[in-house]
Amino acid sequence: MGAPRLNQPTFPVHGTELEPGRLMAAVEAAVTYYRAQLEYADGPRAYLAERGLGVVVQREWPWRVGYAPPGWSSLTRHLRAVGFTAEELVGAGLSTRTRGEPDRLIDLFRDRLVFPVRDPGGHAVAFLGRAGPGAAGGVPKYINSPETAIYDKGRLLFGVAEQQDRLNDRWTPVLVEGPADVLAVWLSYSRSRRMGAVALAPCGTMLTDDQAAILRELPGAAGGIVAAFDADPAGRPWRSGPGLATVLPATPARPAAGS
Repeated sequence: MGAPRLNQPTFPVHGTELEPGRLMAAVEAAVTYYRAQLEYADGPRAYLAERGLGVVVQREWPWRVGYAPPGWSSLTRHLRAVGFTAEELVGAGLSTRTRGEPDRLIDLFRDRLVFPVRDPGGHAVAFLGRAGPGAAGGVPKYINSPETAIYDKGRLLFGVAEQQDRLNDRWTPVLVEGPADVLAVWLSYSRSRRMGAVALAPCGTMLTDDQAAILRELPGAAGGIVAAFDADPAGRPWRSGPGLATVLPATPARPAAGS
């Protein structure tokens, strides 16, 4: 599958003078930068290969998985050099101000595999970032972009824009925990024409009403939606037994929440 179809944003951003098009352009520039960094990141490349995801290193589209290097401000310096302002980088959720020096910006993502999150039109609006394979103990496994004028994590599911062909063909939706799980399911069918499962993931730690509504409205959801979460404490609220996939009704009274 090639690049997702992209449309120019037309909606206004309320309560800020930042242009949505500029914020999306900054995120897309970050996608390109992170993608280039993955070429030189031996550890993250080896980790993806060990997880059976080596294809996303070799093949850029549709996922464009990248790597945020460990420097404090490598992305910030790069994007400032090509014309983005400090306000735009903070507004896009790419950089953050330090507490002691508010005029100093540092990168939000450092030493992390980064998975772009796209809106329904295919625009990159945020990232899900997984700690690099050499991360020290105590480092959070995942950190995600903050909510911004172009990104509301409770109203998007990771993997929708990249898998429109399978969704339109009425493949069975499967809700999984994170982006690596989405890619694993995607790759299991990448060379097959038969119908199967199409995995999607929340962009946070809870399934919201809006996300549940997205799932219910998918063409393949008429027969139910499968939830397949890990057999660990984080996935326990979603399961009825170890490693057991649960079939959810297509029109539940209220979506469940996981941690």
